[in-house]
Amino acid sequence: MAFIGIVIPIFGGLKEYSVFLITVMLLGGGAAILQVAGNPVMRDVSPEGKYSRNLLIIK
Repeated sequence: MAFIGIVIPIFGGLKEYSVFLITVMLLGGGAAILQVAGNPVMRDVSPEGKYSRNLLIIK
């Protein structure tokens, strides 16, 4: 989804404002999908007690 949102402007598809809005929505939707999919992965790879800390990227 995010890939499509990136490819459209690269190949000159931003001739109208509505197309720009669609690409922004696609990028946002792709980011949301990655965050939702990353949650269980972080739970599996995080050490005990560090899960929430790893989600927030606190060092």
